[in-house]
Amino acid sequence: MKIKSEEVEWAPKPNKVDLYMSSNCPQEDLVTSAFGIIWHGDKICLIEHMFRGMEIPGGHREKDEFVIETLEREIEEECGLGDLHEVQHIAYQKISLMGEKPAKYAYPYPVSYQCFYVAKAKTVLPFHPNLDSIKRIFLTIPELKQTPVYAKFKELFDLVL
Repeated sequence: MKIKSEEVEWAPKPNKVDLYMSSNCPQEDLVTSAFGIIWHGDKICLIEHMFRGMEIPGGHREKDEFVIETLEREIEEECGLGDLHEVQHIAYQKISLMGEKPAKYAYPYPVSYQCFYVAKAKTVLPFHPNLDSIKRIFLTIPELKQTPVYAKFKELFDLVL
């Protein structure tokens, strides 16, 4: 079910990004990244990116990697969380580029996808700041609702809160 459609700043323009609620991952060879709303106990883990601020953790898929492997790797790299369980696909973004293919564009064209999951983490590992994640943040639901990330992805969070 499509719940949101917009043009975004982070993709070549003109573009259209549609957010769909779905328990199924779209065509896997067109998925470029995976993101996770990750619970540890009664808190959700977000990360602070050096340039973009607070975000849902996740990132780009590596060559020959299954999407679920991308999620697990990115959550460990960015959050220091491991042993994900009760992993559920909850949504995806369909990214449609409406213009010519940009030179050196590294992603599927004209359509690609980003997948969103919810999961629980059993293990909290030592946190090591890096370029993608300078800080991990554990938030209660009331704290989360005060963040710009909640406002940006309200539809996703409302599915899992």
